Amino acid sequence: MAQQENFDAIVIGAGQGGGPIASSFARDGRRTALIEREHAGGSYINWGCTPTKTMIASGRVAHVARRARGYGVHTGELRIDMERVRKRDVVQMFRDASRASIEGTDGLEYIKKGEARFTGEKTIEVALDNGGNRSMRAETFVLDVGQRARPLDLDIPAGVTILDNRSVMELDEVPEHLLVVGGGYVGIEFGQLFRRLGAEVTIVHRSDHLLSHEDPDVAEAVAEILREDGIALEMHTRPTGVTSRGEGIEVTIERSEDPPGTVFVSHVLAAAGRLPNTDSLDVEQTGLKLDDRGQIATDDRLETAVTGIYAIGDIRAGPKFTHISYDDYRILRANLIDGGNRSVDDRPVPYTTFIDPQLGRIGLTERHAQEQGIPYQVGRLQMSSVARAIETDETRGMMKALVHAETGRILGAAVLGIEGGRNRGDAPDHHDGQSALHRPARRCFRPPDARRVPQQRLRESAGPRVIADPGLRSCTRTTATWIRCSARETIAAVDAETTAAMVVTPLPASTAVDRRTSTRRALRPTQLPQRQQAP
Repeated sequence: MAQQENFDAIVIGAGQGGGPIASSFARDGRRTALIEREHAGGSYINWGCTPTKTMIASGRVAHVARRARGYGVHTGELRIDMERVRKRDVVQMFRDASRASIEGTDGLEYIKKGEARFTGEKTIEVALDNGGNRSMRAETFVLDVGQRARPLDLDIPAGVTILDNRSVMELDEVPEHLLVVGGGYVGIEFGQLFRRLGAEVTIVHRSDHLLSHEDPDVAEAVAEILREDGIALEMHTRPTGVTSRGEGIEVTIERSEDPPGTVFVSHVLAAAGRLPNTDSLDVEQTGLKLDDRGQIATDDRLETAVTGIYAIGDIRAGPKFTHISYDDYRILRANLIDGGNRSVDDRPVPYTTFIDPQLGRIGLTERHAQEQGIPYQVGRLQMSSVARAIETDETRGMMKALVHAETGRILGAAVLGIEGGRNRGDAPDHHDGQSALHRPARRCFRPPDARRVPQQRLRESAGPRVIADPGLRSCTRTTATWIRCSARETIAAVDAETTAAMVVTPLPASTAVDRRTSTRRALRPTQLPQRQQAP
């Protein structure tokens, strides 16, 4: 048995939280070990955001090329080079940078290709790539081991390969017909990507709407966009069997309302859920227990039931995003190194679904507000009423905001539109406990780089009305007018059952505050072309 080595801190997993906290421990003078079984940088760099977003960028170029004639640009035959689409050089560059940063930190021992498991409350055994083992102990452990795709709950016959979010990016050719099992974020991103690269795509989803964490109206707007792109959507449907048929795969599907059927495809992608990589850690040796999803429970400071053992990122309950893992690192650094008292409570969780147009979200959905018994009102605006969307011929999508019916506090927002993901980080100050409607805000809710919706255009939208904030700084070029970014409009009457686009009322004498001089200046009337439908 290997002799036990003592460390001050051991971090398992070199992801977006694990790598930085290990380096911070080492720079604080603690003897630290960082153990990683695959590549530095975690899923974000290696098989998550970096490779998928580079491929999605290629998909958008193909989409725009097919629409080029509508912009007055004539192109030739469209050909797809999958080797270039994958852009492996970008992944390698980021991976090398992460590894160099770790290896360049004094006092940090980086154990590559090591598989760690607990043998006691504060001891682990690491199986090394060369076949050896190391026994290690520390008083502080941080677990950041990430997650993986959930396999299909089916008997897969020999000769049939089911793709996951990693292997689908290694395809040398565009699939002839891709069946995506699961209509969540991963499924719809890959579905739209391969449709734009030229594949026939079918998405089967067992629920009544895509994106189960989103409100049904937002999910339906996403579904409409996917259908317009030529993707077949099968709701209330699940696969019950797969069979090899010639050069393809025959998948039997069960529908809740229609008779069962079969679909013949060339490839199948499993995108129906994720599993935490906690099963190999043997955390029971520490006294910890996993929940029914394989997750590890923590308190609001990320500490588990065992003092000195912390869990961050995807293995905790809650949102599974890279920026959550990195913020977990910042909380640990503040509390364990800087003497702070930070918590995960009430932190806003913005995120983006990288379909096209993007879906950016922050804060509560209607379902969450209802579950918490919060009285709320809803404002919606179609992107076909946004000037920049019309100017760029990108009018698909919508914007939606939830506002507390009594305090005017902005509870949440979703933007499905051109560059909608750029909105999410500066969305409502819903988490600070103050009214976002009746005070100047500290930040603007960034729109999709679009011009402010002219007030007369908003008036043309039928239905009840809600939400504009008088008093924000420098927002004259943002579509966020409809939420709270305007020095020109005041709050209009609010209806309890607001379900349509918002209407705002101009300040007297058509004036606005010039923030540079604190004086009022006259506004010229703004004209907007008639509503245009998305192509």
